[in-house]
Amino acid sequence: MATKVKSIRHQISPELRYSIYALDNYECVYCGNNLCDVPARERTLDHVKPASKLQHPRHKREVNSISNLVTCCVPCNNGFGNSPVRPIMKYGRKQP
Repeated sequence: MATKVKSIRHQISPELRYSIYALDNYECVYCGNNLCDVPARERTLDHVKPASKLQHPRHKREVNSISNLVTCCVPCNNGFGNSPVRPIMKYGRKQP
């Protein structure tokens, strides 16, 4: 009987979620849509490296790290799902 690999995806805390939204100025990094005035259910976070590809225990901290999460609108996030090929982040996070 095959054993099931336990997912290492963990709940993202509200503090981390809003920190990432603020870092990205509440804009989708893929299409540039301003997400300030949209309902919370229309704002999502996208894993730059998909969580499903980071199943090894040594990647546990990397999955939900600030460097692996970006602000994304629902249409963009649902558009590519778990695909390893991501669109270019036209409106990506500005480096300090």
